[in-house]
Amino acid sequence: MAEKKLSKRALLKSWFIGINFFNNANTFQRNFGTGFAASMIPILQDLYPDNKQEVIDGMTFYNDKYYITEPSTGMVINAIVAKMEEARANGAEINREDMEAVKSGLMGALAGFGDTIFTSTIRPVGMAIFTPMALSGNILGPLGFYILGGAARWLNGIFWFKQGIKFGTDALNTLLEGGNEKLRQVMDAMGVLAMFVMGAMAANYVTPQFALKVTIQEAADGLVPEKVATLQSFVDGALPGLLPLTTVLLSYYLMSKKNVSAIKIILGILVISIVGALIGLF
Repeated sequence: MAEKKLSKRALLKSWFIGINFFNNANTFQRNFGTGFAASMIPILQDLYPDNKQEVIDGMTFYNDKYYITEPSTGMVINAIVAKMEEARANGAEINREDMEAVKSGLMGALAGFGDTIFTSTIRPVGMAIFTPMALSGNILGPLGFYILGGAARWLNGIFWFKQGIKFGTDALNTLLEGGNEKLRQVMDAMGVLAMFVMGAMAANYVTPQFALKVTIQEAADGLVPEKVATLQSFVDGALPGLLPLTTVLLSYYLMSKKNVSAIKIILGILVISIVGALIGLF
């Protein structure tokens, strides 16, 4: 029997579905499991063109499993599993439970690595660059952010998918020579850059201010005239940016330590802002 080999067309279709529709079918039971299963359809159809039941069994298996990782970096998992399916189709003693073990073992590390690069670094950097343009009415603001994010996601997805196809289950060891130490150094560097960007964004775009005014009475001899100062000027004199910093740190504390959802925090800030404005505090 001739050896089965995945076609470039099937691999391209698998990558395209995975990179673009990976998290479109997000469920509480399986998270991105359905998206992963969809990306495996071209692989199964290419390997088993005359065995419809094998395709059905494979789809049922993948669709029933829980899966979550950062989509573009996680494309290496799609590629590794595709190569394992190819080996299985050629008679290797690999079952789909082995493939599931590979998925489960890699998805956590790749989620942390990918989120550090994209969610915590590239996205804030893109926002810092293009938000001022958008606020000024420049159409290049939203378009630039969309193009930057899309290009970064596609290029990263292509790179990791190719490495997964090329090296198979040894892909991560080949790419990350030096083991966990090198991976940790890359993540630390990305984290430092992300903190700089997030700090700059917080200072520029989180801008609550006190509106409360304080009146300093005129001196009896008339030498010192009556003067009106704001509470904000006193705060800025002691520690500029105290209110934005407090808002950001309190929001972070509530989300990370108290598990308060972002929606509740947004609603809370909205209520506090409205009440504060009505009583003249903000």
